[in-house]
Amino acid sequence: MTLKKYCIIALVAIMAMVLPMASPIPVAADAPTTPGFHTAWIEETSTVNSSWVFNRTFKYYIPTSFTNSTEVSLLFSFHGLGNNAEGQIDLTKFDALAEQEGFIAVFPNSTALDSMDPRWSSWNTTLNPLPGSNIMWNCGAIEGIPIAPLQYGAGVDDAGFVADMVDWFEAHYAINASRIYATGMSNGAMFSYYLAFNLSGVFAGIGPVTGPMDLNLGWNATTPAPTTVIVIRSPNDPIIPEAGQTGPAPYYMTNNYSYSTNDTIKYWCEVNGINMTNPGPATTVWGPINNITTTCYAYSGGTNGTRVILFWEEGGMWFPDYLRMLYIGHTWPSGPQYSYDWVIGLVDTEIDGSALIWKYLPPLKYYLKISSSSGGTVTTPGRTTFANVLSTGRYMFFDAGTTPTVTITAVPNSKWKLSSWTGNVSTIGNVTAANTTITINNADYEITANFVRSQYDLTISTSTGGNVTTPGQGTFTYDTGTVVNLTATPASGYQFSNWTGTGTVANSTAASTTITMNGDYSITAHFAPTGGGGEEGGGCFIATAAYGTSTAKQLDVLRAFRDDVLLKSTVGSRLVDLYYRTSPPIADFISEHNVVRTLVRELLVDPIVRVLEATRAIW
Repeated sequence: MTLKKYCIIALVAIMAMVLPMASPIPVAADAPTTPGFHTAWIEETSTVNSSWVFNRTFKYYIPTSFTNSTEVSLLFSFHGLGNNAEGQIDLTKFDALAEQEGFIAVFPNSTALDSMDPRWSSWNTTLNPLPGSNIMWNCGAIEGIPIAPLQYGAGVDDAGFVADMVDWFEAHYAINASRIYATGMSNGAMFSYYLAFNLSGVFAGIGPVTGPMDLNLGWNATTPAPTTVIVIRSPNDPIIPEAGQTGPAPYYMTNNYSYSTNDTIKYWCEVNGINMTNPGPATTVWGPINNITTTCYAYSGGTNGTRVILFWEEGGMWFPDYLRMLYIGHTWPSGPQYSYDWVIGLVDTEIDGSALIWKYLPPLKYYLKISSSSGGTVTTPGRTTFANVLSTGRYMFFDAGTTPTVTITAVPNSKWKLSSWTGNVSTIGNVTAANTTITINNADYEITANFVRSQYDLTISTSTGGNVTTPGQGTFTYDTGTVVNLTATPASGYQFSNWTGTGTVANSTAASTTITMNGDYSITAHFAPTGGGGEEGGGCFIATAAYGTSTAKQLDVLRAFRDDVLLKSTVGSRLVDLYYRTSPPIADFISEHNVVRTLVRELLVDPIVRVLEATRAIW
């Protein structure tokens, strides 16, 4: 590829921030090799008017591991209509994947043109009415159809722009020429197909997402070179139909004829020399989850090891607010919901589009996906894991044909422990060890570290009138399942009343009892002053009123209601505690006035007992 005359500016972000606003931007003598984002531009001349010059900009990310002494992969990610490089970075997170995998990720900007500019009066094109369509990639046009990109009429040579970027990176960085890739979203997906034709042989693989393969005059008539193609599409895409166009396109289409998804897969299988039926595709299914299923159809065995991959996103969810179903739509898998779901459709959260495109871009890679339950995390020494949009997912990639052994370490939180590793654990050294290994043996591995609580806290407090002598008062930590002895000791003039709180005490009215630690518990020992009414009554005015009468036998119903209902709720426990605090003086008064004792028993205790007996089946 011939290196054309161009100007390059490559600035580290921090350098740009310290430059005076009025000063001219200096041209960098050499391309920077420092890690992180850099910005650059290239001058491109119009193909229809040599006096029109476009300053083309792009951002790129250099990983921390880059030394410029070992060749690395180069991946271009092209934004959709009306978007820009920053939006594509947010959408795909390819910079994070580049940091992990050690490749350079490039995010170019298309041109932003104005259809009212008098210089473009000779274009003979009409601006597509879709908002943002003045910012897009030039994918060519159909002869005789007036609706075409402004960039086509202005002679914006986007393929030439990409060719120059490839030349520049190869001239300044150690790039593996056999590992250059193009991916894109929507209009950027169409452009990645366009590049596979117009820069045939440059890209080892392309990854178009939500965009069709169009037929237009901008493409070379010759068949493109064998290329790995990774297609991500939904049958319910509300922006660009996946079934293809056979006539003039709706207002939102960039061009006017396009292949259906099935025909696209068939076309590239033929280009790559793949027999679609023998042996047929390898199939992987995610879901269904919430009525959403994603299926991967992987056709292998192509020329030079090429493959054709289809991720087919089906299904949706019912939204009562909209009174209709919403489906997986014009979105990047596990990317942000960048517009209203009722406009662009839902995001497929079952798969990570960026990670799985990288898996199938040649050479084929196998992944280790590590997840964890609550209660801990997983660290993988020696390599940073790719923190994709899915909060439970972590991917590491390994070239096919290698069998690396990876150390995996599960780190539990305080008071937790590893229970076991689950999933594809056939090559894990010890599934119950927190620190072990897994061997990646030419397959994808998905494993989960499962954590369980190993210890719980018991917090003990008391009311006035006594203390807890076993195990004491305060917070104590015990292993899961431990049976803890409890002993409440009343002070002089008081008697033990009951235990309340969140834990299940074996006998809530016994001063000496136990509690089994299967959770974090907080309990309180309650005491009440000793009162009149004899030993049976104590400080309880109800027991004092019933003492020595047939009603005393009915108090078991009241005690059962207290233990089975009141003490098992926070509000009920507080009411019981209030009762025992206020009851002693009433008990003393009742014990000294037999008439009051009779009234309390006949008008209060007996009616309550009858109601509780009648409703026992309910409570």
